[in-house]
Amino acid sequence: MAEETAAAETAMSAEASMAAELVAAGTAEGKSAALIKEGLQSKHKAERKALRKDGNDALSGLKGDERKRVEVENNKKKEEQAEKHGAEMAALEAALEAAASAEGENGDGEQLAAGTSMAVPKQNQVTRAQKRREKKKEQEKLAKERFAERKAQAGPSRRDREMETISAKLLGKGFALKEVEADGHCLYRAVADQLIQKKQTSVGESKEPHKLLRTMCAQYMRTHRPLFEPFIALDDEGGEQGAHSFEEYLDTVQNSAEWGGQLELRALAGALQTPIEVYAADGPMVIMGEDFTGEPLRVSFHQHFLTLGEHYNSVQPSSAIAEADNF
Repeated sequence: MAEETAAAETAMSAEASMAAELVAAGTAEGKSAALIKEGLQSKHKAERKALRKDGNDALSGLKGDERKRVEVENNKKKEEQAEKHGAEMAALEAALEAAASAEGENGDGEQLAAGTSMAVPKQNQVTRAQKRREKKKEQEKLAKERFAERKAQAGPSRRDREMETISAKLLGKGFALKEVEADGHCLYRAVADQLIQKKQTSVGESKEPHKLLRTMCAQYMRTHRPLFEPFIALDDEGGEQGAHSFEEYLDTVQNSAEWGGQLELRALAGALQTPIEVYAADGPMVIMGEDFTGEPLRVSFHQHFLTLGEHYNSVQPSSAIAEADNF
Protein backbone atom coordinates (compact mmCIF):
# COMPACT_ATOMS: atom_id res chain seq x y z
CA MET A 1 0.00 0.00 0.00
CA ALA A 2 2.90 2.34 0.82
CA GLU A 3 4.38 1.64 -2.61
CA GLU A 4 1.04 2.48 -4.29
CA THR A 5 0.82 5.76 -2.32
CA ALA A 6 4.39 6.69 -3.27
CA ALA A 7 3.67 5.91 -6.92
CA ALA A 8 0.50 8.03 -6.83
CA GLU A 9 2.41 10.94 -5.26
CA THR A 10 5.15 10.64 -7.88
CA ALA A 11 2.55 10.66 -10.66
CA MET A 12 0.83 13.68 -9.11
CA SER A 13 4.19 15.50 -8.86
CA ALA A 14 4.99 14.76 -12.52
CA GLU A 15 1.56 15.95 -13.65
CA ALA A 16 1.82 19.14 -11.58
CA SER A 17 5.32 19.87 -12.93
CA MET A 18 4.15 19.27 -16.50
CA ALA A 19 1.17 21.57 -15.96
CA ALA A 20 3.31 24.34 -14.45
CA GLU A 21 5.69 24.16 -17.42
CA LEU A 22 2.79 24.38 -19.89
CA VAL A 23 1.40 27.43 -18.10
CA ALA A 24 4.80 29.14 -17.94
CA ALA A 25 5.56 28.46 -21.61
CA GLY A 26 2.07 29.43 -22.76
CA THR A 27 2.03 32.66 -20.78
CA ALA A 28 5.46 33.61 -22.13
CA GLU A 29 4.03 33.24 -25.64
CA GLY A 30 1.06 35.44 -24.77
CA LYS A 31 -1.44 32.58 -24.81
CA SER A 32 -4.70 32.66 -22.89
CA ALA A 33 -5.80 29.92 -20.48
CA ALA A 34 -8.21 28.64 -23.14
CA LEU A 35 -5.43 28.34 -25.72
CA ILE A 36 -3.14 26.58 -23.25
CA LYS A 37 -5.90 24.05 -22.54
CA GLU A 38 -6.53 23.60 -26.26
CA GLY A 39 -2.86 22.76 -26.70
CA LEU A 40 -3.08 19.93 -24.17
CA GLN A 41 -6.35 18.72 -25.68
CA SER A 42 -4.68 18.53 -29.11
CA LYS A 43 -1.80 16.57 -27.62
CA HIS A 44 -4.24 14.13 -26.01
CA LYS A 45 -6.13 13.73 -29.28
CA ALA A 46 -2.91 12.83 -31.12
CA GLU A 47 -1.97 10.33 -28.39
CA ARG A 48 -5.39 8.67 -28.59
CA LYS A 49 -5.08 8.38 -32.37
CA ALA A 50 -1.60 6.85 -32.06
CA LEU A 51 -2.80 4.34 -29.46
CA ARG A 52 -5.74 3.28 -31.66
CA LYS A 53 -3.37 2.72 -34.58
CA ASP A 54 -0.96 0.70 -32.44
CA GLY A 55 -3.87 -1.37 -31.13
CA ASN A 56 -5.22 -2.11 -34.60
CA ASP A 57 -1.74 -3.04 -35.82
CA ALA A 58 -1.29 -5.42 -32.87
CA LEU A 59 -4.61 -7.16 -33.70
CA SER A 60 -3.83 -7.58 -37.38
CA GLY A 61 -3.91 -11.24 -38.37
CA LEU A 62 -4.71 -12.54 -34.87
CA LYS A 63 -7.56 -14.96 -34.10
CA GLY A 64 -9.05 -16.84 -31.18
CA ASP A 65 -7.52 -16.64 -27.72
CA GLU A 66 -4.50 -14.63 -28.85
CA ARG A 67 -6.74 -11.95 -30.40
CA LYS A 68 -8.85 -11.85 -27.25
CA ARG A 69 -5.73 -11.44 -25.09
CA VAL A 70 -4.48 -8.54 -27.21
CA GLU A 71 -7.94 -6.92 -27.15
CA VAL A 72 -7.87 -7.03 -23.34
CA GLU A 73 -4.41 -5.44 -23.36
CA ASN A 74 -5.58 -2.75 -25.80
CA ASN A 75 -8.62 -1.91 -23.66
CA LYS A 76 -6.44 -1.69 -20.58
CA LYS A 77 -4.06 0.70 -22.33
CA LYS A 78 -6.99 2.87 -23.46
CA GLU A 79 -8.38 3.09 -19.93
CA GLU A 80 -4.95 3.86 -18.48
CA GLN A 81 -4.47 6.56 -21.11
CA ALA A 82 -7.90 8.06 -20.37
CA GLU A 83 -7.07 8.14 -16.66
CA LYS A 84 -3.70 9.78 -17.37
CA HIS A 85 -5.26 12.37 -19.67
CA GLY A 86 -7.88 13.20 -17.06
CA ALA A 87 -5.24 13.66 -14.39
CA GLU A 88 -3.12 15.85 -16.68
CA MET A 89 -6.08 18.10 -17.54
CA ALA A 90 -7.05 18.40 -13.87
CA ALA A 91 -3.46 19.32 -13.02
CA LEU A 92 -3.38 21.92 -15.81
CA GLU A 93 -6.61 23.53 -14.62
CA ALA A 94 -5.21 23.63 -11.09
CA ALA A 95 -1.96 25.16 -12.39
CA LEU A 96 -3.86 27.82 -14.34
CA GLU A 97 -5.80 28.73 -11.20
CA ALA A 98 -2.59 28.82 -9.17
CA ALA A 99 -0.86 31.01 -11.76
CA ALA A 100 -3.78 33.43 -11.84
CA SER A 101 -3.78 33.62 -8.03
CA ALA A 102 -0.02 34.07 -7.80
CA GLU A 103 0.19 36.76 -10.48
CA GLY A 104 -3.14 38.42 -9.78
CA GLU A 105 -1.64 40.76 -7.22
CA ASN A 106 0.44 42.40 -9.95
CA GLY A 107 -2.31 42.29 -12.57
CA ASP A 108 -0.51 39.61 -14.56
CA GLY A 109 -3.21 37.02 -13.90
CA GLU A 110 -5.90 38.85 -15.85
CA GLN A 111 -4.72 37.31 -19.11
CA LEU A 112 -5.21 33.77 -17.81
CA ALA A 113 -8.39 34.44 -15.87
CA ALA A 114 -10.13 36.26 -18.71
CA GLY A 115 -9.15 33.66 -21.31
CA THR A 116 -7.97 36.33 -23.77
CA SER A 117 -4.63 36.70 -25.50
CA MET A 118 -2.41 39.65 -24.57
CA ALA A 119 0.90 40.29 -26.28
CA VAL A 120 3.80 40.95 -23.89
CA PRO A 121 5.92 44.01 -24.73
CA LYS A 122 9.48 43.00 -25.59
CA GLN A 123 11.01 45.34 -23.03
CA ASN A 124 9.08 43.52 -20.28
CA GLN A 125 9.75 39.94 -21.40
CA VAL A 126 13.03 39.47 -19.51
CA THR A 127 11.59 40.79 -16.27
CA ARG A 128 8.40 38.77 -16.60
CA ALA A 129 10.33 35.60 -17.48
CA GLN A 130 12.53 36.11 -14.46
CA LYS A 131 9.48 36.57 -12.26
CA ARG A 132 7.96 33.37 -13.60
CA ARG A 133 11.13 31.43 -12.90
CA GLU A 134 11.15 32.73 -9.36
CA LYS A 135 7.51 31.79 -8.90
CA LYS A 136 7.66 28.43 -10.66
CA LYS A 137 8.20 26.42 -7.49
CA GLU A 138 5.42 28.30 -5.75
CA GLN A 139 3.06 27.65 -8.67
CA GLU A 140 3.95 23.95 -8.72
CA LYS A 141 3.23 23.75 -5.01
CA LEU A 142 -0.11 25.51 -5.44
CA ALA A 143 -0.96 23.30 -8.42
CA LYS A 144 -0.23 20.16 -6.40
CA GLU A 145 -2.38 21.44 -3.55
CA ARG A 146 -5.28 22.28 -5.89
CA PHE A 147 -4.96 18.91 -7.61
CA ALA A 148 -4.91 17.11 -4.26
CA GLU A 149 -7.95 19.10 -3.10
CA ARG A 150 -9.93 18.13 -6.22
CA LYS A 151 -8.97 14.51 -5.80
CA ALA A 152 -9.99 14.58 -2.14
CA GLN A 153 -13.32 16.24 -2.96
CA ALA A 154 -14.05 13.45 -5.43
CA GLY A 155 -14.01 11.01 -2.51
CA PRO A 156 -12.73 7.44 -2.45
CA SER A 157 -12.98 5.39 -5.63
CA ARG A 158 -15.22 2.34 -5.98
CA ARG A 159 -12.08 0.23 -5.76
CA ASP A 160 -11.05 1.88 -2.47
CA ARG A 161 -14.54 1.56 -0.97
CA GLU A 162 -14.69 -2.10 -1.96
CA MET A 163 -11.25 -2.79 -0.49
CA GLU A 164 -12.23 -1.09 2.77
CA THR A 165 -15.45 -3.10 3.06
CA ILE A 166 -13.78 -6.45 2.41
CA SER A 167 -10.87 -5.58 4.72
CA ALA A 168 -13.31 -4.72 7.52
CA LYS A 169 -15.10 -8.06 7.10
CA LEU A 170 -11.81 -9.94 7.20
CA LEU A 171 -10.48 -7.98 10.16
CA GLY A 172 -13.47 -9.08 12.21
CA LYS A 173 -12.33 -12.68 11.70
CA GLY A 174 -8.65 -11.99 12.30
CA PHE A 175 -7.63 -11.87 8.64
CA ALA A 176 -6.35 -9.34 6.11
CA LEU A 177 -6.12 -9.10 2.34
CA LYS A 178 -3.06 -10.40 0.53
CA GLU A 179 -2.88 -9.10 -3.02
CA VAL A 180 -1.88 -11.40 -5.86
CA GLU A 181 -0.86 -10.52 -9.38
CA ALA A 182 -3.73 -8.99 -11.32
CA ASP A 183 -3.82 -11.15 -14.42
CA GLY A 184 -6.01 -13.88 -15.87
CA HIS A 185 -4.52 -16.36 -13.39
CA CYS A 186 -5.54 -14.38 -10.28
CA LEU A 187 -8.10 -16.91 -8.99
CA TYR A 188 -5.60 -19.75 -9.30
CA ARG A 189 -2.81 -17.64 -7.82
CA ALA A 190 -4.99 -16.78 -4.83
CA VAL A 191 -5.86 -20.44 -4.16
CA ALA A 192 -2.22 -21.44 -4.69
CA ASP A 193 -1.14 -18.87 -2.12
CA GLN A 194 -3.63 -20.32 0.36
CA LEU A 195 -2.21 -23.81 -0.16
CA ILE A 196 1.35 -22.54 0.22
CA GLN A 197 0.41 -20.77 3.46
CA LYS A 198 -0.93 -24.10 4.69
CA LYS A 199 2.29 -25.82 3.53
CA GLN A 200 0.74 -28.03 0.85
CA THR A 201 4.02 -29.40 -0.50
CA SER A 202 2.72 -30.60 -3.88
CA VAL A 203 1.69 -27.05 -4.75
CA GLY A 204 4.50 -25.25 -2.94
CA GLU A 205 7.18 -27.24 -4.75
CA SER A 206 5.76 -26.37 -8.16
CA LYS A 207 7.47 -23.53 -10.04
CA GLU A 208 4.10 -22.43 -11.42
CA PRO A 209 1.50 -23.56 -8.88
CA HIS A 210 -1.32 -21.66 -10.60
CA LYS A 211 -0.85 -23.80 -13.73
CA LEU A 212 -0.94 -26.97 -11.63
CA LEU A 213 -4.28 -25.81 -10.20
CA ARG A 214 -5.61 -25.06 -13.69
CA THR A 215 -4.89 -28.66 -14.65
CA MET A 216 -6.54 -29.99 -11.49
CA CYS A 217 -9.57 -27.76 -12.10
CA ALA A 218 -10.02 -28.93 -15.71
CA GLN A 219 -9.59 -32.58 -14.77
CA TYR A 220 -12.17 -32.35 -11.99
CA MET A 221 -14.69 -30.67 -14.29
CA ARG A 222 -14.09 -33.34 -16.91
CA THR A 223 -14.69 -36.23 -14.49
CA HIS A 224 -17.75 -34.47 -13.00
CA ARG A 225 -19.15 -33.22 -16.29
CA PRO A 226 -22.88 -33.31 -15.32
CA LEU A 227 -22.18 -30.88 -12.46
CA PHE A 228 -20.64 -28.22 -14.69
CA GLU A 229 -21.63 -28.55 -18.35
CA PRO A 230 -25.23 -27.28 -17.90
CA PHE A 231 -23.89 -24.00 -16.51
CA ILE A 232 -21.50 -23.24 -19.36
CA ALA A 233 -22.95 -21.27 -22.29
CA LEU A 234 -21.83 -22.82 -25.57
CA ASP A 235 -23.11 -22.11 -29.06
CA ASP A 236 -22.12 -22.13 -32.71
CA GLU A 237 -20.53 -18.70 -32.37
CA GLY A 238 -18.03 -19.82 -29.78
CA GLY A 239 -20.08 -19.08 -26.68
CA GLU A 240 -18.48 -18.47 -23.34
CA GLN A 241 -14.70 -17.91 -23.49
CA GLY A 242 -14.90 -18.56 -27.26
CA ALA A 243 -15.49 -22.29 -26.71
CA HIS A 244 -17.60 -24.36 -29.11
CA SER A 245 -17.70 -27.45 -26.88
CA PHE A 246 -17.27 -28.53 -23.28
CA GLU A 247 -13.86 -30.02 -24.10
CA GLU A 248 -12.77 -26.79 -25.75
CA TYR A 249 -13.89 -24.91 -22.65
CA LEU A 250 -11.79 -27.23 -20.47
CA ASP A 251 -8.81 -26.72 -22.74
CA THR A 252 -9.18 -22.97 -22.18
CA VAL A 253 -9.36 -23.50 -18.42
CA GLN A 254 -6.22 -25.63 -18.42
CA ASN A 255 -3.99 -23.96 -21.00
CA SER A 256 -4.84 -20.26 -21.23
CA ALA A 257 -4.77 -17.16 -19.06
CA GLU A 258 -8.58 -16.88 -19.11
CA TRP A 259 -10.16 -15.55 -15.93
CA GLY A 260 -11.74 -18.11 -13.64
CA GLY A 261 -15.00 -17.66 -11.77
CA GLN A 262 -17.53 -19.39 -9.56
CA LEU A 263 -17.57 -22.64 -11.55
CA GLU A 264 -13.80 -22.94 -11.38
CA LEU A 265 -13.83 -22.24 -7.64
CA ARG A 266 -16.35 -25.04 -7.13
CA ALA A 267 -14.19 -27.38 -9.19
CA LEU A 268 -11.08 -26.47 -7.20
CA ALA A 269 -12.89 -27.07 -3.91
CA GLY A 270 -13.87 -30.50 -5.22
CA ALA A 271 -10.42 -31.33 -6.59
CA LEU A 272 -8.76 -30.32 -3.31
CA GLN A 273 -11.53 -31.82 -1.14
CA THR A 274 -11.41 -28.58 0.83
CA PRO A 275 -13.99 -25.84 1.42
CA ILE A 276 -13.15 -22.41 0.00
CA GLU A 277 -14.52 -19.28 1.68
CA VAL A 278 -15.13 -16.35 -0.67
CA TYR A 279 -15.38 -12.84 0.81
CA ALA A 280 -16.95 -9.99 -1.17
CA ALA A 281 -18.07 -6.45 -0.41
CA ASP A 282 -21.71 -6.75 -1.47
CA GLY A 283 -22.84 -9.89 0.31
CA PRO A 284 -22.17 -12.48 2.98
CA MET A 285 -19.26 -14.87 2.86
CA VAL A 286 -19.94 -17.78 0.48
CA ILE A 287 -18.52 -21.28 0.90
CA MET A 288 -17.63 -23.40 -2.12
CA GLY A 289 -17.45 -27.11 -1.30
CA GLU A 290 -19.29 -26.73 1.99
CA ASP A 291 -19.72 -30.52 2.23
CA PHE A 292 -15.99 -30.94 2.76
CA THR A 293 -14.36 -30.75 6.16
CA GLY A 294 -11.10 -29.32 7.38
CA GLU A 295 -9.57 -25.86 7.54
CA PRO A 296 -11.00 -23.83 4.64
CA LEU A 297 -9.05 -21.89 2.07
CA ARG A 298 -9.94 -18.20 1.90
CA VAL A 299 -10.01 -15.79 -1.03
CA SER A 300 -11.58 -12.39 -1.68
CA PHE A 301 -13.62 -11.43 -4.74
CA HIS A 302 -13.39 -7.87 -6.13
CA GLN A 303 -15.63 -6.36 -8.78
CA HIS A 304 -13.78 -3.03 -8.97
CA PHE A 305 -10.15 -3.94 -8.27
CA LEU A 306 -9.33 -3.64 -11.98
CA THR A 307 -10.69 -1.16 -14.50
CA LEU A 308 -11.55 -4.05 -16.82
CA GLY A 309 -13.37 -6.31 -14.42
CA GLU A 310 -13.22 -8.87 -11.64
CA HIS A 311 -10.26 -10.00 -9.55
CA TYR A 312 -9.45 -12.44 -6.77
CA ASN A 313 -7.00 -11.89 -3.93
CA SER A 314 -5.68 -14.19 -1.23
CA VAL A 315 -6.17 -13.77 2.52
CA GLN A 316 -3.69 -13.96 5.37
CA PRO A 317 -3.81 -13.76 9.18
CA SER A 318 -3.77 -10.19 10.48
CA SER A 319 -0.81 -11.19 12.63
CA ALA A 320 1.26 -11.67 9.47
CA ILE A 321 0.76 -7.98 8.64
CA ALA A 322 1.81 -6.94 12.14
CA GLU A 323 4.90 -9.13 12.00
CA ALA A 324 5.87 -7.68 8.61
CA ASP A 325 5.44 -4.13 9.93
CA ASN A 326 7.68 -4.91 12.91
CA PHE A 327 10.35 -6.66 10.85
